Amino acid sequence: PIAKQEAQEAGSSIPENAMGKKMASADKKVRDKAVLVMSKWMAQQKDLDEEAHVKVWKALYYCYWMSDKPLVQQDLADKLSMLLHSFPNHGQSLLFLRAF
Repeated sequence: PIAKQEAQEAGSSIPENAMGKKMASADKKVRDKAVLVMSKWMAQQKDLDEEAHVKVWKALYYCYWMSDKPLVQQDLADKLSMLLHSFPNHGQSLLFLRAF
């Protein structure tokens, strides 16, 4: 519920609490919450531009970078792969892939 509320409060701008320091936190719980907020936020976006997608990918990169144990990386990789299906339309999913 908190992640959904935070994602809604962000509106069309990338949620600050899911970016930067929280995605790159050394604490797994903080990173997991940031990924959840990002996922909920992405589900609400219908018209993000390529620049916003690049920012999302950069945050996800650092999140994965900080996941330094194999099982943690595997779990995060599964979560990140599901982000593609978070977007409300096919066009945003394609733009997300293109920005990678």
